[in-house]
This record gives sequence, C-alpha cells and structure tokens, in this order.
Amino acid sequence: MRIPLRLTAAVCAAALFSSVHAGIDGDAARKLSALKSLALSPAPISPKQVEKALALTLDRSCADVDLPPEGKFHICLYRPAKQDTHSLAFVQYKTIDRSAGEDSEGGVEFITHGKHTCIRSKDLSNAFQLAPAPSSEPAFPEPKLPYIPVARYRFNFPNQGAHVEVFQTGECVTTVTLLKHL
Repeated sequence: MRIPLRLTAAVCAAALFSSVHAGIDGDAARKLSALKSLALSPAPISPKQVEKALALTLDRSCADVDLPPEGKFHICLYRPAKQDTHSLAFVQYKTIDRSAGEDSEGGVEFITHGKHTCIRSKDLSNAFQLAPAPSSEPAFPEPKLPYIPVARYRFNFPNQGAHVEVFQTGECVTTVTLLKHL
C-alpha cells in the first residue's frame, strides 16, 4: 500500500508542530523541580547545593567590580564544566558579595533552546505550584527587530526570600532565573 506524498508531508508537519508545542520534557521537569527545591530551602543557595540539585560539576571564576555610585562588588560565576544543550539549559549560578563578608544574593540562571520544545507559563505554574505575578522589571522588545511580543513575570516564594524571574518571547519562555536574597 502506497501512502500519498501529500498525506506523508501532512503527518510529518503535524509531528513537528506537536513536538514544538509538546510542553516540557523529563530533563526540564527535573531541573524545574530542582529550582523549586532550591527556592524552598531555608538555607542560602551555595555552589555545592546547585551542583547536587542539578547533578553537575561547576567551574568558578570571580572578579572585583567597581560600579559608581553603587560601589564595589565581588562577583563569582559558577558555570557548568560541560555545556548544557538540553531544552532548558543551565547557564550559570552567580553570587554577588556587596561587603567584605558574605554573599548578599545569588541567582541560578537557565535559558531555553526552543527548537524542539516550547516551555510555557502554564508549565512553570504546574512545576512550581504557583501562579505567576507581575515582574518588577520591565520587558521591552528590541526596537530594530520586527515586533515580537515579550513578557516578564515571576513566581514568588516569599517565605524564603526567593523568586523565579521569567522572560518570555511570544508564547515560549526564553530565560528562567531563580534569585534568592540573603
């Protein structure tokens, strides 16, 4: 039995379309669960916690930065030893030390590779068991590019001093960043 070429093309297009809009995969679900765990932890986030939660090894680089009028900062970036190429890719864990003492805040940052999967706001709501709230940060489209709708919102974990900041382009999430203030 021969299947008409038009029908074959339609089935392939439907499969491609459904894979782009299929929601989160197992790796992304695991990472979102780890983010929620880090957000709910009563302890400040540490590089060791990030390594353990995401099952990876981090490479560290630090620098002193002077930003007038804010002052001097000591910033450390912890990046994965091996680049993450999954649909929700871990980029870095960053700490900022505003004094000579301890870190004053930390952030765990992810980007999405939406070629095969579109992570949506409802996927994050399901993972965090929270409704999104408006962000305190504005979202502006790039003025030189054709109009693409953008949004910025957050998921708040107020009892832990943490929130997940989300940037979205069109219907798909672009970046997900857990911020925890000490």
